Amino acid sequence: MSDGRIIAGGLAGAGIAAVAAFLLFSNGVQTRAQAEVDDTAGPNLVIEVGGSTTGRIVIDLRADVAPNHVARIVALAEAGAYDNVMFHRVIDGFMAQSGDVEFGRVGSDPALAGRGGSDLPDLAAEFSGLPFDAGVVGMARSASPDSANSQFFITFAAAPHLDGDYTVVGAVIAGMEVVNGLKKGDQNENGLVTEPDFMARVTVENLAGEGGAAPLDPPGYLTRNEGRKIGARPQGRPAIGEEIHGTPPTWGFWPDGAGSDAGHRHLWRRH
Repeated sequence: MSDGRIIAGGLAGAGIAAVAAFLLFSNGVQTRAQAEVDDTAGPNLVIEVGGSTTGRIVIDLRADVAPNHVARIVALAEAGAYDNVMFHRVIDGFMAQSGDVEFGRVGSDPALAGRGGSDLPDLAAEFSGLPFDAGVVGMARSASPDSANSQFFITFAAAPHLDGDYTVVGAVIAGMEVVNGLKKGDQNENGLVTEPDFMARVTVENLAGEGGAAPLDPPGYLTRNEGRKIGARPQGRPAIGEEIHGTPPTWGFWPDGAGSDAGHRHLWRRH
C-alpha cells in the first residue's frame, strides 16, 4: 500500500473529523432537520444495518449529479464489496462514515478502518451545488479533491462547511431514524467507534434498464466495467469503453448473458 493511500484514508476520516470539530465547538451542533428529499430516477442504495442498531437505510443516488461516483458505489454494492463493512467513524451531530472495503470489514481493527479503499482507481471530483443538509451522502476523500474511492459518509445534520468541497452522491429517503441510531464514536478519538455497527448487506434497486424500466440495447451507450471480469460482449451491444453522444446519463446493467459473458453484469451509461 502506498503512503498516498494511507494519507488518503487518514484524511478521509480525520479530515472530516477536523471539520466536525469546527462545527461542534464553534457555534454549537448544527441541528437543522432533514429537508424533504424527492426520490429521483435513482438508482437507490439499500443498506441493511447490523449491530447494536438494526434496520434499513435507503439512499437515492444522484447519477445526474455525480455519475462516476454513483457508478463506483453501484459497482461495489453489486459485487458485494460493501457487505459487512463497519461504520467505523461516527461523530455525534455530524456524520457516520463507512465504505472502507479494504480495512473496514467486521472483525478488523476499527482503528485501521478509514485508511483503505477498493482496488479501483481514485475518482475525479464531481462537486455540485447540492448542499450538505441532514441525510445527505458524500464521498470521503483526502486533501486531494480527486481522491475519493469507496468510502462515503451520511450527515446527521446540516454541514454547510462541506458544500462544494465534497462530492454529493445522494440523500437518505428512508431510514433516517436508523442513521441517527448508529452507535456513536469517541469524540476525543475523532469519532472512532468501539464494536461499531455495520452494513450487513448492501444492494441496489431501481436501476435503469432492469425490470423493463428502460430498453437494454439502444444505441448511444458508454459501457464500463468496475471490479468485474469482462467476457465477450453480446452481439449488438456497444463495446466496453465505446462512447456515443446522445441523451443525458442513465445507468443500468446488462443482464447475465450466454457463453463467456454468462454470470457477469456490465455497467453502462447513456452518455
